[in-house]
Amino acid sequence: MRVLKFQLDSEITEILITKFDETFSVADFKVLYFKRWGIEVKYNELKNRLQVENFSGETPIAIEQDFYATMYLSNMVSLAKMDANAIITEKK
Repeated sequence: MRVLKFQLDSEITEILITKFDETFSVADFKVLYFKRWGIEVKYNELKNRLQVENFSGETPIAIEQDFYATMYLSNMVSLAKMDANAIITEKK
């Protein structure tokens, strides 16, 4: 077990616990942490906001339909957000 402690750009101290050996430096983990953060935010959105694990039926087809409907909704929201961000950037 390895404990890493580093300061973010926002001056918040971040503490990470990992099982990796000393092969990676603290700076490497800081970079990896930020790359992973977007993935964690997406998982949070799918599990908590869109409740991807909350199915409307018990049959395999019902579960599959719920899953794909949730993924479709998530993708549509992402596309709308990208368009909105582009418009905001243009206006600035």
